[in-house]
Amino acid sequence: MAREKKIYTPDEERARYEKHRDEMRQRAAEQSAAGRDIGEIPAVVNPARRESCRENFLLFLSTYFPATFTKPFSASQPKVAAIMQTAALDGGSYAWCMTRGGAKTTFCEKFAEWVTLYGHSRFFILAGASKAAATDSFNAIKNDLESNDLLLEDFPEVCYPVRRLEHKPQRAPTMLLDRKPIAFEWSKEQLVFPNVPGSISAGTIIRALGYGGRLRGQKHNEDRPDCVVLDDIQKDKTAKNPQNVTEQLTLLKSVIEGMKGRGKPITILVPGTRLNANCFMSRLMDRKKYPEYQGRIFKAMKSFPKNLDLWHEYRKVMLEKLAEIWEEDADSETAIQQARAAATRFYLEHRAEMDDGAEVDWPEMYDPWEISGIQNIMDIFLDDEGKFWAEYQNEPKAGLSGGKLDEELLLTKVMKDIPRRVVPRGTTSLTLGCDVQKEMVFWMVVAWQKGFTGHIIAYGTVPTQSTLTFTAENPPVPLSSLYPDQTLEARLYFAIDALIEEVLQAQWPTEDGGTFTIEHGLIDANWEESRDTVFTAINRHFRDRYYINGSYRHYPLLPSRGRGTTGRGAFGRKSRRDVEEEAGTQFSYLARPASPEEPVGTVWINTNKVKSYALARLLAPVGAPGSLTIHGATPGFHTLLFDHLTSEYPVPATEGELSFDKWRMKPSRYENHWWDCLCLAIVANAMAGQRLSVHDAPDNRPLYVVDEEGVS
Repeated sequence: MAREKKIYTPDEERARYEKHRDEMRQRAAEQSAAGRDIGEIPAVVNPARRESCRENFLLFLSTYFPATFTKPFSASQPKVAAIMQTAALDGGSYAWCMTRGGAKTTFCEKFAEWVTLYGHSRFFILAGASKAAATDSFNAIKNDLESNDLLLEDFPEVCYPVRRLEHKPQRAPTMLLDRKPIAFEWSKEQLVFPNVPGSISAGTIIRALGYGGRLRGQKHNEDRPDCVVLDDIQKDKTAKNPQNVTEQLTLLKSVIEGMKGRGKPITILVPGTRLNANCFMSRLMDRKKYPEYQGRIFKAMKSFPKNLDLWHEYRKVMLEKLAEIWEEDADSETAIQQARAAATRFYLEHRAEMDDGAEVDWPEMYDPWEISGIQNIMDIFLDDEGKFWAEYQNEPKAGLSGGKLDEELLLTKVMKDIPRRVVPRGTTSLTLGCDVQKEMVFWMVVAWQKGFTGHIIAYGTVPTQSTLTFTAENPPVPLSSLYPDQTLEARLYFAIDALIEEVLQAQWPTEDGGTFTIEHGLIDANWEESRDTVFTAINRHFRDRYYINGSYRHYPLLPSRGRGTTGRGAFGRKSRRDVEEEAGTQFSYLARPASPEEPVGTVWINTNKVKSYALARLLAPVGAPGSLTIHGATPGFHTLLFDHLTSEYPVPATEGELSFDKWRMKPSRYENHWWDCLCLAIVANAMAGQRLSVHDAPDNRPLYVVDEEGVS
């Protein structure tokens, strides 16, 4: 007999449905909770290993990151680790400058993991130079927590829940442990460690920020930061701007130091690199102004090789090999490798002598084509002096890329409102500097205003070249092509003669519609093959008109010779003859009257001092007293000039109690002729009576000495 179907009233039907719905909801909730529950946290695999690193940051690095730190630590890295460890355990603020490539950022990332996993910090902030830089480091930290098996073994209370995310960060907020929420956060900008019972790091926060971004009011619920690391927060652009540097320091003092809760300490670590002498890190290193940061500086090169000449020869071997290969095959894909190999062979042959006296911070750090840490650092030194001194020595030099005299700075010196060859208002003197080469004569005209403020209004060559870029050795229009049947001396005489008539004796138009003439000029006579020709041309042009009372002093153009003297020679001794010295100036010149038979005197120039002074003028901001500008704003016109003006670099030197800059040609440059012309124009202006600031010169020796050296 068929079973009768029970008929329910509407109320009974509703009750049955609600019961079924609740059962299904309960079952779904149980299934969801089971899926979200991460289960039991695994036990620590090696408690002793974990405990050994609790108060030893360096050991933590080598123990848990063997794939990262594959080489022995450098001499400075344990010292940096000790600074960071002390800060974490005892508190305080520290700032230090490490070498580029010294694992500065890596240390900061691993430090964040160490202090939070062990509970040394409950709220950690990592700030970078930009939001992107901070995010990169933040992602590196997340990657370690997510994929480092050693961390998983010994810190399962943090790393196991991370693994259970399975690269799906949206799971974190709903994760359960024993059916209870663990308040886990795994977002793009912040980590909140899972609230695992018994975990010393439960609820710990790591947050990444860009320096200068949203820094004020940092907190999480009622928690405020207790440890802040500002990792290399300078950018090249902001480091050059004094206002930006001041703003960064203000942020540090007012905002970063103010992040702590009332009555609670905060640890602040500021690792970085000195990009120039007035950047954020340079100022923070001043222990008198910022003693609380206890500034420390670490250098890549502890002491230089004794034989630098061999190292320059080593660089020359590489460059010549490169030129040789490219001459045969301009498209060679292995030219660099072959050139490096040739240089390394030279190094192997002379290694004992080349390494003598050298000590580097990290002997084991070098590239695959190199064989020692010394070779690695010297390659950096020879390739880019500015980069070496600023980023590897944390001792930026004015005039080098850390200083920073380069094309970017020189472009700021180009004046768009005054055309070339026009003398600006306020000019008090016009001077000329000339450099004689075998196939041409380089020249430069500089207009000077009070306070040694200069304007490079024109520069060029005799003969004039048909292209904007050329070399002195192989110009497109050489003297030998203009005078093929003449001797070298005759060709140079014709060139100097044309220079005097077309440049020295020209009428230079002024902004006001008038004209100006060059009053003082110097022409280099260092090259022995050209010296007699220089003297002869000058004497024949000016003797009848300017040789007055047995003196050549009124000649508008005089020969000059340079000496990179130190404490000896013409610039260190007193003359037995009269010394002329203008009142109020530190520069004097020694006048030795010439005989009627030898009427032309030589101006002996202290080249080291003049070049250091010229550098100071180029580095001075436009508009500042004593600055130098360049007239004519045609794009690309000044490229070769910029190459010449940046062709040399100063090396600090001492002799006895005397300190000075010794100037050298950069290994990658061969042309410095307009740089020499500028220095000669500066000396010519000093001879005209312009005052030079005492603070701009490295010592008190004269710029130049006038000596007797006649012509037959």
